Amino acid sequence: MIGSGRGSTTLRVSLGVASLTITLLLAAELIGLLPDQTEAKLDARQKVIELVAVQVASAAARNDIRMVGMILETVVERDENILSAALRRQSGTVAIAGPHEELWEQPEDGLSTPTHVQVPIMKGENQWGLVEIRFRPLQSFDSFAAWKDSPLAIYVFIGLVGFALYFLFLRRVLRELDPSSVVPEHVRSAFNALAEGVIIIDEDERIVLANQEFANMMERPADSFIGRKASELDWSTSQTHETSFQYPWQQAMREGKAHTGVSLRMKSSKDKTRIFVVNGAPILDAKGQTRGALATFDDVSEIEKKNEELEDAMTRLSQSREAIRRQNKELEFLATHDPLTGLLNRRALFEHFEKCFESATRDGSLLSGFMVDIDHFKSVNDRFGHGVGDQVIEFVAKKLMSVAKFGDLSARYGGEEFCLILPRSSLMAATAVAERLRVSVSEDFGKQFSLDIDLTISVGVASLQGAQDTMTDLLNRADKALYAAKANGRNRVVKWGDPELDAAHRLNDTRMVRASAAR
Repeated sequence: MIGSGRGSTTLRVSLGVASLTITLLLAAELIGLLPDQTEAKLDARQKVIELVAVQVASAAARNDIRMVGMILETVVERDENILSAALRRQSGTVAIAGPHEELWEQPEDGLSTPTHVQVPIMKGENQWGLVEIRFRPLQSFDSFAAWKDSPLAIYVFIGLVGFALYFLFLRRVLRELDPSSVVPEHVRSAFNALAEGVIIIDEDERIVLANQEFANMMERPADSFIGRKASELDWSTSQTHETSFQYPWQQAMREGKAHTGVSLRMKSSKDKTRIFVVNGAPILDAKGQTRGALATFDDVSEIEKKNEELEDAMTRLSQSREAIRRQNKELEFLATHDPLTGLLNRRALFEHFEKCFESATRDGSLLSGFMVDIDHFKSVNDRFGHGVGDQVIEFVAKKLMSVAKFGDLSARYGGEEFCLILPRSSLMAATAVAERLRVSVSEDFGKQFSLDIDLTISVGVASLQGAQDTMTDLLNRADKALYAAKANGRNRVVKWGDPELDAAHRLNDTRMVRASAAR
């Protein structure tokens, strides 16, 4: 999350400066500004070889083998870079100094190397012998002196000692440059007493002062924020990944005016997200130039949590209300509609019919309706069962709904009897609708049912006749017209006022007289 503060900053800067110094030394050596230690060592060895060759050649001229041995031993003892030496002739080794037989390896092709050097000793024009000198490797670290003379020593020294000195120097400098150190104690106490988290940042957006409440919010010491960029803390918001997004303190410095109410998030050490409402205000100098910004942080995590819980509760309540409303609607539908056909039931028909009737009588508009009865429906139940009878009722109900228009009232009046109320329709118009229904039932029944019967319906149509009429008058007329349709052969439509209606009444009166005489 947030850095470890000024101490870690000093450490990082010190390491960086020490590394930079070593890099500069390497670059200087690369371009030849520093002495080449290897070349110097080779030159020194060349001089030693020449000196030994001269002295050995002088002793060889006198055939003083003892002097040759003393020369070689002296060279090995006094030069720490020489491990062993020997004078070798064709007859064998004449003189030897140090563990030469163990250390010496004959160079390939007889050519000398930086560690294995052969110097021919001439006597006259003939080679008298061969001096062999075994040197240490140029980069040997088997002793402190050898390590001290290597090029690596200077880099290690600069790296370690330079780092220590840089660290002490930077720690002192940063302490002197710490802006919080010049803040009076009583001002610091007042600053820390603020209930909101507050930081002050400079023109480079680096934090120069943070109060204790801000440190508590971030779960870090207040001093650990000094020198850090405020925007580089681990803020999270839906807009932080947008290139145009600016933090409130950035906007305040850019526009020279306050920006408030910006929501920012940050994960705490316990992996919990904390939510802050952040305000930013510019800090201006005497000339009105922006020199930094002051940002305040209000932790609203608990409030947001409560708001989310409240919003969840409101959502659940709304869902419950919707479920109740849906259930009430379903119950209302079940209470007002016939469960088999989906048409209005008789009670609901009268409730809606009453409103239509009141509207028609108030406006003086037309109102018609008709009653429908399935012909010989009892025989269908008797021959094919009540299951088929229910299917026949559903079939007629669908046909009834297909001829009804918006605003009409279609209902199952009872058993195999149906009713259709047609507001703003004349008697003739209602009769035409009834005729379409009759034809549709008769023609389409055989297409849907493979029964050896022809299904037909009888329909009685009526309408309002005057201002004194009631709902009951209209339904009674339609019912009487239906009776006339059934009495005159069924499968027909009879409207109120047709001749069939009088004939049906006379037939009904005759039946009643005969029944009375029989009693």
